[in-house]
Amino acid sequence: MPKIKYNWPKLMADFESSCQTQTAFCSEHDINPKYFNRKLAERRAKSLDSSGFSKVAVQPQHCVMSSTGLVIE
Repeated sequence: MPKIKYNWPKLMADFESSCQTQTAFCSEHDINPKYFNRKLAERRAKSLDSSGFSKVAVQPQHCVMSSTGLVIE
């Protein structure tokens, strides 16, 4: 079986922006989940080591107050 070369930075970014579990993402992309988990842990450790900060993404949410009909964004 030929060895597949993955674009790990893109795969990690795609995973982190998805709402999938690691298992579902790996299944969809035909990746060994144990290897993916190891690569993800390495990436996160490297990210923390370099700056001391962790990347946080905030997703906008819409709330509608049922009593007034107001939309909060």
